[in-house]
Amino acid sequence: MITRHFASALVVAVSAAAFVAAPANASFVTYDFVNYIDNPNVMLEREPIEKATLDSELYAYKHEGFWQCMDTRRDHELLE
Repeated sequence: MITRHFASALVVAVSAAAFVAAPANASFVTYDFVNYIDNPNVMLEREPIEKATLDSELYAYKHEGFWQCMDTRRDHELLE
């Protein structure tokens, strides 16, 4: 059951994600993310992200500006 508080939050917030991996020689990177991928069939959203989180190598940014997904040509045209 969705609580009233959670339902109202859905109106004003969007949960979206983008993965950005930087090379290990970048000044803010302490571990090369590729090392978290054990095999080519692993789901990025599962084991590698979970391992990076446990190692404090995952960061989040709260964007408070305009956001609109652009997955299709129609989305692109709407945003132009």
